Amino acid sequence: MTPPTGFSIDVDHNEYLAEGDTVVDAVVTVTCHTDPEPTGTTAGGLAQVIMIDCSGSMTGSRIAEAKRATRAVIESLPDGVRFAVVAGATLGTMAYPATYTTAVAGPQTRAEASRAVNRLTAGGGTAMGTWLRTAHRLLADAPTEVKHALLLTDGFNQHESLDTLTETLDACQGTFVCDACGIGKDWHGSEIRLIADRMLGEASGLPEESDWKAGFARITQAAMRKTIGDLTLRIFTPARNEIRFIKQMNPSIVDLTDRRREHDAKTGDYPTGAWGTETREFHIQVAVPPIRPHDDRLAARISVLAGTTELARDMITARWTGDTMLSTRLNPKVAHYTGQAELADRIQEGVAAAKAGDTDTATLHLGEALRLADQAGNEHTAKLLGRLVHVDPDTGTARINSHARSVDLEMADVASVKTVTVRRDRRTEDPGGDR
Repeated sequence: MTPPTGFSIDVDHNEYLAEGDTVVDAVVTVTCHTDPEPTGTTAGGLAQVIMIDCSGSMTGSRIAEAKRATRAVIESLPDGVRFAVVAGATLGTMAYPATYTTAVAGPQTRAEASRAVNRLTAGGGTAMGTWLRTAHRLLADAPTEVKHALLLTDGFNQHESLDTLTETLDACQGTFVCDACGIGKDWHGSEIRLIADRMLGEASGLPEESDWKAGFARITQAAMRKTIGDLTLRIFTPARNEIRFIKQMNPSIVDLTDRRREHDAKTGDYPTGAWGTETREFHIQVAVPPIRPHDDRLAARISVLAGTTELARDMITARWTGDTMLSTRLNPKVAHYTGQAELADRIQEGVAAAKAGDTDTATLHLGEALRLADQAGNEHTAKLLGRLVHVDPDTGTARINSHARSVDLEMADVASVKTVTVRRDRRTEDPGGDR
């Protein structure tokens, strides 16, 4: 039953542990049931900054198509949305408005912004951290509930060190959510993933210019559906219990473990970013001290909070048993997301090996990744991997596709963290059913 707050929490796990076992794995499903329509006062609750790559590599048709797609995004913004456009090169400079502020969307400001985008030219280097610092300056004081940025780049961060970019991302965390999108064929998937991961956004790639307009619009419309600025998962653990990790597993993998903010000695808060009407799933692993068979113990209590308001709550429990039929039962959701985490690792290791020229290692990891993607029903990722590696259906032997483009590696890298929910047929594998 949906609670009056519009949120629900469901816990899937096998609570039965064998005598001496000390680890509990659970998948926690959080659902927001609110109305996401960006109309009326809701539209005024969003601030959006578009960072468009204007470096020297964006010459010719690239800059022309990027400007066309950006204008379409601007024209689609509902009245009342606050917005700005940043021109990204060696520095992140204001394209619209002319000063460091956001404009309120309306017929006049949309027209002014479109004309400003028309005047953009390509030149200079690429230092994405400066673009993000400009977005931070614009959004930090924006009087809106939801603060969102979109970073679009056709290259890699060659005029700024990784340490500098990482420091910038650390400084920006918690201020706004940022989606990162590689456009064209010369970007690095690992950089796109890094930005999106640290900023709790979505990583994506659009290699073909003909897809940019629709792709930019899709990302922007997804941001428009967010109506809650920041939700926190608060996890309480009794004395001697310990959170080993907490990872968002769907719709994408984001490790939240190191983002813990201490609430008190037994309670930690984990930020999850902006929400609309949606469901997300989290894998939580808790270490617990062993106790006698047939005794029960609270492993962790999970709450969802908006600010200081608790919206929903549930518990992860542990029960020790001498019955191996109970303790060895594998929860389908936990098994599924354990496999999805392995899939992500295999893809990233395979892509790294391919870039380093280690064909044997790349073949091993990417072939296994394709098997895991097929097994999980992750059709999108399987399709991308199919461009990189072929697996003989009879022998299971994998071989690298010699005709694969370098951008196909980057697309697979970006897709590595995107997951699918557990398939319906796998949910029924365990007739006993677990909580």
